[in-house]
Amino acid sequence: MSETTHLGLPYLAAAQAQKHVTHNEALAMLDGLVQLSVISRGLTAPPATPDEGDRYLIASAASDGWAGRDGMIALWLAGLWRFLAPREGWTLWVDDEDVLLSFDGSGWNPTSGVVAAYAAMSDGSSTAHATLSDTFNFRAAPGLSASIGSDDPSHGDNLLIAPDLPGLPALTAPAGDDELLVHDASGAAHARLTLAAALKVAGLLNDVADPEVSADTLLLFDHSAGDAGKITPAVLDFARSQARGRLGFEFFTDFIQDTSSTASDNSLVEVNSGIGAASSPVALTGSAQVGVVQSTTGTTSTGRAALASGTSVLRFGAAVWLFEASLQVPTLSTSGERFALLIGFIDTHTAVNQADAAYFLYDEGGVALGSTASGNWQCVTANNATRSVSATATAVSTGFVRLGIAVNAAGTSVDFLIDGSVVATHTANVPTGSGRDTGFGGLIIKSIGTTARAVNYDYMLATAKFQTPR
Repeated sequence: MSETTHLGLPYLAAAQAQKHVTHNEALAMLDGLVQLSVISRGLTAPPATPDEGDRYLIASAASDGWAGRDGMIALWLAGLWRFLAPREGWTLWVDDEDVLLSFDGSGWNPTSGVVAAYAAMSDGSSTAHATLSDTFNFRAAPGLSASIGSDDPSHGDNLLIAPDLPGLPALTAPAGDDELLVHDASGAAHARLTLAAALKVAGLLNDVADPEVSADTLLLFDHSAGDAGKITPAVLDFARSQARGRLGFEFFTDFIQDTSSTASDNSLVEVNSGIGAASSPVALTGSAQVGVVQSTTGTTSTGRAALASGTSVLRFGAAVWLFEASLQVPTLSTSGERFALLIGFIDTHTAVNQADAAYFLYDEGGVALGSTASGNWQCVTANNATRSVSATATAVSTGFVRLGIAVNAAGTSVDFLIDGSVVATHTANVPTGSGRDTGFGGLIIKSIGTTARAVNYDYMLATAKFQTPR
């Protein structure tokens, strides 16, 4: 056996000449491996002028003198690159990212662990604690999510923060008088959260169970006011509502009460025309439903019924928007009793032709401009009355269907989904910019015949996640 099992350090051989060479080589390798940190993990080729002892974690697709060494540690020693192959369980610190990585046998990954967070008073004492992943980078966090739960039974209910979840805003932690200090087991402070930042964390909590709140619950101190504020369920609810309002928009209705002809109660607007046209509750047809509303055209040949938000309440281009509805067309359109149905982002309650919109269209008679006479769902985007229409292979049926529309943050792409599957994507004529405002909801409108036709809505939702908090 010529080298050690774990680090591959060379052994001295019996009666070996120049033992100091082998011994010094082992010391140099130990110096490179112990307390392992690297300058960067982003290079694929050697730097031009490395300094003695420089270490790098070689990135994928390495080239030049590092070719074929992906994922290895490169150590510049005595004018040469030495390559150290990692073994499962190794950890290293990346200097330019301030992140700790571990090797799982196949790749390097952020290391999870627990540090304790204490709410520190001005005299240096601390109360309560929360568990925090030590991979969370408080200085430049890409995103976080949090929940109330117990990581250690001896600590009761703790504030758990998980790093690197997509779609959540960055959180920075400037120092200040009113701070939440983050410590490791030795008591050394790693970072600080201000009172405002801590409340922002609380505002991002998802699915919070009602925690047991007692004297040893996480306390936040406002030294300027000379008193302490405790995070209670009520405080969490308030913080969550404030963060939700600033970070996004949420609307959902399960139609468990009568609809309203006005928007004064913050419900959908009901706009009807024609004898008997209305939107009203009907009997459920399945056990998975909670409230169903039917919009009917009535018996007028041009009767219509809209159930929607206001027509100019949102604008694409600054948020990720999602609309979804579960609906049923109990009787299909025919040449003798013809109607059209629009559902999604719409900007008028009274006409089949929308100016600024993104919606599903059922138009058996081809009444709408640019559409095809078809029994299938069609997808439409409209920008200042210029439309893009695409047909789908999905026929409108008399059963319930779930229709979804997702608009990207830039307002440059719209995905149309039927029962969770994308059936079309539009990148043209997506309404954005001043004057191109729209709303959301559904509209059924007759063009031929005097027999009432209807659409049943099980639920309707619209959400937005702002790119910049308002």
